[in-house]
Amino acid sequence: MKRFIFLPLVVATWAFAQPSRDVHTINSGFLTGKAFRDAQPAIQQGYVMGLVDGLFLSPMFGAPERRPNQLQTCLLSLNLDNQQIVALVSRELDADPVTWSQSAHSTVFRALRQACVSHGYPFD
Repeated sequence: MKRFIFLPLVVATWAFAQPSRDVHTINSGFLTGKAFRDAQPAIQQGYVMGLVDGLFLSPMFGAPERRPNQLQTCLLSLNLDNQQIVALVSRELDADPVTWSQSAHSTVFRALRQACVSHGYPFD
């Protein structure tokens, strides 16, 4: 009987003793992938510029500075402009129609991360 009481106590203690992992809730954005696809090029370019600018401001909301710094290093090293970022996002949307119903900001982030990683500029 003591084993049956001891084992749950050990498991519960172990579970609470584990280091906490950062869990982030990402809210829906203003646009879906479909709305991004359907938008005029100037709207798409403005959207990605605003999103990237917002990522650069993320330390003001408590994000570690290294992440936007890594992204900036990538974008400057690859010399990406807003038209090229739109092309990356469009390629991501074309490759996976499931993303059309998802928030566009997530697709932009995935496209940027993939481009950076594939060219030797990972960011986490």
